[in-house]
Amino acid sequence: MKSFGYVEDKGYAERFIRNRQNVKSKRELYMALCQKGISKEHIESAMEHCYEEQDEKEAIRRILE
Repeated sequence: MKSFGYVEDKGYAERFIRNRQNVKSKRELYMALCQKGISKEHIESAMEHCYEEQDEKEAIRRILE
């Protein structure tokens, strides 16, 4: 489990967000991760990473259009 990164909270939080970010709001994702016992620091770091990446992709898409 450790070798796949399933035990690491930050990695789990990032995968959780990526899999649901087009369906759920940031607040819903944040609360769901809090309920799962993920620390606020890990959640906030994962949110920054996932949404920053999505924003960059959206900006590139707009430029290409």
